[in-house]
Amino acid sequence: MSTRCHETRHLADTAASALAQMQEAKASGKLFAFVLIDGRMPGTDGFALARQITETPALAGATLMMLTSSDQKEERDRYQALGLSGFMLKPVRPSELLLALLKARGKVIKETRKSKTPFAQKSRQKLRLLVAEDNAVNQKLAVRFLQKWGHESLVAANGKEAYEYFLNAGPFNAVLMDVEMPVMNGMEATAAIRQHEQSTGTHIPIIAMTAHAMVGDKEQCLASGMDGYVSKPLRAEELFSTLEQLTQNDKEEDSQAQPADILVSAEEIFDRTELLSLVDGDVSLLTELTDLFWESSPQLVAQMRMAVSDKDTTTLAYTVHTLKGSVGNFAAKRALSAIAHLEKIGVQGNIEQAPLAVDMLEAELARLREALSSLKAELAA
Repeated sequence: MSTRCHETRHLADTAASALAQMQEAKASGKLFAFVLIDGRMPGTDGFALARQITETPALAGATLMMLTSSDQKEERDRYQALGLSGFMLKPVRPSELLLALLKARGKVIKETRKSKTPFAQKSRQKLRLLVAEDNAVNQKLAVRFLQKWGHESLVAANGKEAYEYFLNAGPFNAVLMDVEMPVMNGMEATAAIRQHEQSTGTHIPIIAMTAHAMVGDKEQCLASGMDGYVSKPLRAEELFSTLEQLTQNDKEEDSQAQPADILVSAEEIFDRTELLSLVDGDVSLLTELTDLFWESSPQLVAQMRMAVSDKDTTTLAYTVHTLKGSVGNFAAKRALSAIAHLEKIGVQGNIEQAPLAVDMLEAELARLREALSSLKAELAA
């Protein structure tokens, strides 16, 4: 993807197309000031394209920046070796892109601190929370965050203790559940809580806290009966947003009327706050993105099904990666979880499980489409 500064923008979906456009611009005397390169493209990947550009004297002078969905050390080393001006993780907010481009061109940017920090926000209600965490530092951090929002918390050092507190020291508005703990882990403790709830008809929101970064971990947490997911180290903004979403009906409705499947489907389709932040509140841009997405996604799903039928894991992996890049722009939690599950199947080579996984993904995309349509209608009104 290439951008001509102050004039117009040019798009290329392959490395060959990008090179051709740069050569045409050179011949016409109008060089590109910036070249934004996707790290993974069909055929020649982004790294190879960057190398071709830097090794071609006639194309010298453009500022090269990489867009990537991975932040691994090996890739950072490759960026530096190629002499790139920088890289950004996808999805990229418009404001982040502008700031990165200006910095790459040597502009001095005075960044202003946001006036409204996560700790300045007010929770709708005071909550009583159970925090299950075995690490003392993480315990202190979580409790301090919760105190700043006016919440009360009780700390359990392992899953077994958390389950006992749930039974004997409640009620709680929600549980923050570490996944890896001694004696009884977070998923086992969640299963025990859900088993007990079958006899009471109640449902308490359980939010996973995990440092895991493996594909499919979030999907496993949700499948185990948890309602939400925050990553560690804890980020105040993410924790606040998740708590507010999962406890918003506590005062309005009896918690017994909130079964797990309804709660998850209502809250996990997409993160509204994150989505509007990604497009900087630009409703027109959101509409363009959704229209483009719904034009391409059915074809990608069809390609997945064909790849599964042909047992073509290479094509399946590439198609899933392409769809993941698009879905990420909508902060679509459940669809991303379904994609992660399909990715894990591909990595493990369990192709016989793929047809059902594609069905699940298609169902989540249908939910996402309906939710985005409702959001667009609301914003338009």
